[in-house]
Amino acid sequence: MNMSTEKRSLEANVLGIFPPFLRRELVANKAFRDELGIKVQSILTIGVGGARFRRDKLFDAIRSALADQSTAAIHDESGTSYSVMIEVQGNGSTVVTATQGDTHLRLSGLAILSTDRAQRLLEFDFALVDAGLPPNGLPEWRVILEQRPIEDDELGELLADLSRTPQSCIRALDNELSGPDVKLETIAPADPAYYERLVGVGDACSASELAGSASSRIADLLAWDTEQGARVALLLASHAGVIAESPLSSLPSDALARLGEWAKDGADLVSKIGMIELGLAVLPSSRHLEPMIEALVREIIELNPDDAACRLNFLSAGFVLIDAELSRTKALGNWPPFRRRFAALAQASLVERVGLGRIDVESFSKWAFGQRGHRFYLQTLVDMRLEPRWLPDYAGPDQLHCELIGRIHNAGYQFAPNVPPGSLHQLLFSDDPMAVQAAINFPASFLPGPLEGSLECRRNPVPAHFEAILNESLAGEQFEPKSVTALINLRGLFHFDNEKIARTVSMIRAAGHRINGDVSLEERDALIHGLAGVAAITRSTDLACDVRVMMRKNRIDGLSPPRPGCELLIGLHAAAAYEESEAWRKFIGDWAGELAFGVSSKGEAQELHTWLTTLCVIEPALRKTIGCGLAALAAYIEV
Repeated sequence: MNMSTEKRSLEANVLGIFPPFLRRELVANKAFRDELGIKVQSILTIGVGGARFRRDKLFDAIRSALADQSTAAIHDESGTSYSVMIEVQGNGSTVVTATQGDTHLRLSGLAILSTDRAQRLLEFDFALVDAGLPPNGLPEWRVILEQRPIEDDELGELLADLSRTPQSCIRALDNELSGPDVKLETIAPADPAYYERLVGVGDACSASELAGSASSRIADLLAWDTEQGARVALLLASHAGVIAESPLSSLPSDALARLGEWAKDGADLVSKIGMIELGLAVLPSSRHLEPMIEALVREIIELNPDDAACRLNFLSAGFVLIDAELSRTKALGNWPPFRRRFAALAQASLVERVGLGRIDVESFSKWAFGQRGHRFYLQTLVDMRLEPRWLPDYAGPDQLHCELIGRIHNAGYQFAPNVPPGSLHQLLFSDDPMAVQAAINFPASFLPGPLEGSLECRRNPVPAHFEAILNESLAGEQFEPKSVTALINLRGLFHFDNEKIARTVSMIRAAGHRINGDVSLEERDALIHGLAGVAAITRSTDLACDVRVMMRKNRIDGLSPPRPGCELLIGLHAAAAYEESEAWRKFIGDWAGELAFGVSSKGEAQELHTWLTTLCVIEPALRKTIGCGLAALAAYIEV
């Protein structure tokens, strides 16, 4: 044996010291195997009965059958003989089947193994259509198939690439819903390429820039299939700026009519709101859409978020589950929060579309919130350093309903010239108790949406009548709930000048960081939490520090302070006043340490330890400032 062979043998033996999951990953890499001279025999299990074939023998038999357009014999691992058969369909595609008696195993996608260039390129075209990709999709694979037959290892990579699409996910969900279980990885795939094909690629820095990347994605979907592609495109309607100005607005009138009827009868909520906005935008040239738009608007108005089985709860739970799972897997770790939520909402809408009527909404919601609710909440609070306008509580079904109503209201006024007198006009603009105006909940219907958390998103100046209310409430000498209630309620809607924030800080300090008047514990905590939100959205570090002092004085005075875990949430909210990462981490670490050394029971310590541990998993850099508090809690729990 020469030195090179001895070295490769040693390296191959060293693989045995690695855990099985790592060995599998290493051996699956062809370049790694070639470097070490490792030979592997892959076994494919096919069908419900689990027939097992050696991959190389099965693929060679398929190539032989395709070359001769006949049959080829093969034995499975148990020695049972099968015939590999070829059947050309009416559309020109080829179906490969392994047959043994009455057993017929369909080998989907394997006709692309053909050694004939024209045949494998034709099969590739069919595969693109089946996956929901445009004719120019996966160009790197087309180059390979044009030059040579695909290798055994490459086929698995190609099929995996073809599976990373919404259309493939819809099929997988549909199949799993017909069985006993649905896999979490099917509900929330942990693959960035999948989400790029769901919502588009690009480097948008704010929600207002999403329209460009989304329009390109929508164009690809329409190039794939006008009707089915338009339905998938409506999954991107979680932001008002996407659908109305997209290529969907150029669809022929009859195609828009079919899309509208489908949206009315079978779409998810996000697609329904997108269809309303699209319909209003194209109404001058498509008057026949009026009844459909009216029906969709009435359906949205009549939704009841208090109904545990309502689809609002389905969307809310799906969004929380998927966004938190993306946080856990870090599949989109380099995406900004608004873009990750764009993907999570689109995927949640896809799950709602496929699962409604087949999944018990109440049970699913309880399971989703139980599995990932805490993770979602903490991830959103971490996101607030970059996007402080959107809060985790806004993901609830009540607020989602308010947002949908607000979207309809805004679209109505944006496209008001397009709406002729009639029942739709009455529904959108009248004071009728069943109309949109009566369904508006101020300020909830106008709060930022999930994609609008950034301070770069447009915020209006305070209108004169609200300016007068704010000035009057902040003019008093006493720090009372009424002093800051308007400020808290309007914080997500308008831009506050520095003078109002400075006046608030001055009032709090003059009162010794205590609220005057008879205030219930619930009202007090809500007020302080609201002030933390004002600090975040105005980037007022002074106000954030004063919120911390207020919470500390509650503890010192023995005024029934909230549990340390709940106070931590207020602290994380206030921490968003610090945009710079190091200052943000220090603020959280100081507050967390104060709480950790002040716990009064093991239950409090365990809860706080759990929250802080999860925080450090989400944002590992926090370990530097939180580590001391975590160590103190761990020691307290173990005593």
